[in-house]
Amino acid sequence: IHRLETKSKKGDANNKGDATSVAIARQAYYEKDYKRAYKLLLPLAEKGNDYSQTTIALMYSSGDGVLQDHEEAVKWYRLAAEQGNGLAQMGLGLAYISGEGVTRNYEEARRFLTLSAEKVPHAQYTLGALYYEKGTKTMDLKGLKLLSPSPMDFDCKHGLISQDTSAASFGCFVNAHKWLNISIANLDATKEMKTRNDAIKMKSDIERQLRMFPDDIKLARKLAKEWMKNHSK
Repeated sequence: IHRLETKSKKGDANNKGDATSVAIARQAYYEKDYKRAYKLLLPLAEKGNDYSQTTIALMYSSGDGVLQDHEEAVKWYRLAAEQGNGLAQMGLGLAYISGEGVTRNYEEARRFLTLSAEKVPHAQYTLGALYYEKGTKTMDLKGLKLLSPSPMDFDCKHGLISQDTSAASFGCFVNAHKWLNISIANLDATKEMKTRNDAIKMKSDIERQLRMFPDDIKLARKLAKEWMKNHSK
């Protein structure tokens, strides 16, 4: 999570004083005046402002204006994530993958990233990249021979019926293709060009590797289309 673009739900909508304070804190953060930003954000975060909680979590995670403390970052991410803040859900999901500040748990990582993906295109990309990584690590792509499981222990068939794909790795690629396709549709082609281009490259590679299994690609496209239809505004 490099920059925060969400508007807080608490404070902005219910209290003009808080909304003004959030705007001032946001400006300090973007100007990299982290110590001032933290001083302004902390009381807002303690009152339950999810933008402030997420920003403080990011500061603890990166050590900007405070001593780096991953456990403290996870605490604030969780508070904001419980309010439905998509960036906080993404931060918490990534923490569960890295094991920084919390016990590594890939199922919880998938759960929070999936929640975040409903709002944050970069979370859609992250899910796609993780499933892609799992697929490439569990299969010899040239010989289509299954290898030992990847340490990225995602459930490759999550959301798929058991007959949907030919092997566990194919399930990973179906999910990867689905999320990458969704992210390509939602990532900003100008501001997030590199991430979007990376998604396009991975999606193309999956299609190349599974060219002998067109039904799996067809399924991935169907799942992406259904997801986007169900989540359209």
